[in-house]
Amino acid sequence: MNSFDEITGFIEYLGDAIIITNDESHIVYSNKACLKLFSYKKQDMLKMTLDQLMSNAIPNHNLMVKKFIQSGSKARAMMTRDAMPCIKANGEKFTAHISIASVSIDGQPFGVATIQDFSSIQAEIEQLESNSNQDILTNLYNRRYLEKVIQADSRLMQTWHHIGVIYIDLNKFKPINDTYGHGVGDAVISTVSKRIKNTVRFDDLCFRVGGDEFLIFANMNGVNNPKEVILTLANKIRLEVSKPIKTEHFNLSVDLTAGCGLYPEQASNLKTLIDLADKAMYSVKGSENRLKLVE
Repeated sequence: MNSFDEITGFIEYLGDAIIITNDESHIVYSNKACLKLFSYKKQDMLKMTLDQLMSNAIPNHNLMVKKFIQSGSKARAMMTRDAMPCIKANGEKFTAHISIASVSIDGQPFGVATIQDFSSIQAEIEQLESNSNQDILTNLYNRRYLEKVIQADSRLMQTWHHIGVIYIDLNKFKPINDTYGHGVGDAVISTVSKRIKNTVRFDDLCFRVGGDEFLIFANMNGVNNPKEVILTLANKIRLEVSKPIKTEHFNLSVDLTAGCGLYPEQASNLKTLIDLADKAMYSVKGSENRLKLVE
């Protein structure tokens, strides 16, 4: 095998952050990219152990490293680990993707770790995930996210044991689109969405499930008189939405019809209740009573 100096001379200027540790997890080498990533000077890094670069202690980590290094594995594909929380010299935390291999250098076993800052990638993934769950026009949740949260193992279903549902359809919206065009229609939908969001409580969930259809999930845990509460909330939303929408170019107004229901009192699963609320809403469409509770 090549000598220690030959190997470190080769990896010193590589773009990836690389650390070499002995079987006691002591850092015996760190290349320039690694020193820059963790903001340490070389003399300080060489006094540390591998676990000191991690923000959360992993039980028996040093023992696991020792067993891995002493396993005698020769040069091979690196073992890929999950993203791990790391910490810089200034205390700043970041997420890293770490690959490690066991190698023999000058007849001695060492571990070679390649460390990639995963924070920016993770943030991008989270942003993409957030974008995929949101309606582009309104920033309300979309149908894709709705399908996730109504699953039995979702966080919502595990923690919200009583849920109020309000299914909303706008009235007098189609003539606005037909008369003023989709640009004005989009502006109206955006305004309505903001009014709905500002009327519900901070932890209630708002979805845009169609062109002019919206769905509200209200957390009813511990609520007395849930039927009264859900109808009162629906009426507050209606009063807010039906206010005139005034801009420099137009003065318009819309109204809404809503079907309301309670889980699990009125349906054994949330999907069924949504369908029932949708039907209740359409049953009073065009009537004077714009709100109806699932029977």
